[in-house]
Amino acid sequence: AAAASSAACALAAAAALASAAFFCAAASLAALASSAARALASAAAALSAAACCAAASFAALASAAAASFASASAAFFAAASSVARCFAAAASSAARAFASAAAALSAAACCAAASFAALASAAAASFASASAAFFAAASSVARCFAAAASSAARAFASAAAALSAAACCAAASFAALASAAAASFASASAAFFAAASSVARCFAAAASSAACALAAAAALASAAFFCAAASLAALASSAARALASAAAALS
Repeated sequence: AAAASSAACALAAAAALASAAFFCAAASLAALASSAARALASAAAALSAAACCAAASFAALASAAAASFASASAAFFAAASSVARCFAAAASSAARAFASAAAALSAAACCAAASFAALASAAAASFASASAAFFAAASSVARCFAAAASSAARAFASAAAALSAAACCAAASFAALASAAAASFASASAAFFAAASSVARCFAAAASSAACALAAAAALASAAFFCAAASLAALASSAARALASAAAALS
């Protein structure tokens, strides 16, 4: 009974201490929440004031920019109107100058046409007399050319016979030369294709060995990449565990 009474007293004292600690923690949490709410309210008020100041500054800047744009637009359109008036005046003076030049050109063209008609008439008369003289001379020249052509035809016939004999001899020589060249080309082609086949075999062997070396290098590179990936994964896992333990300790 004494032990039960002492245990009950100890349990009551422990319950009182636990209740006091709980209420103290609750009071501290309430005070912390109140201070956080006051800080959030003050920050919201400061943010609202800064937003109002920024809005006022932006409105003033927009108003100044609009005024500047309006003045610049007015100056631009005034300059454009002045330039348009200058261009209109220049176009009008150019049109008047062009009209006067066209009138002068028309008068000069009429004068030139009359002069050309007189010149054409004189030239036609001169051409008629020159044509008569030319055709008389041409008839004489044609008779001379006919005689020369007849003698030239006889000389050409004899030269053609001699050329035919020489051509037959040259054709025979060319046939013999072509046969010899064909034989030489056939032997050279055979040698060339044999050399080309040997070179192709050499290149095929080199390509095969290069492919084997490339495959081995690719295998080594793949093994190194996977080893590095495994090391990086292990490092990331260790870092995650360390971060989790640090977070647990901080909590």
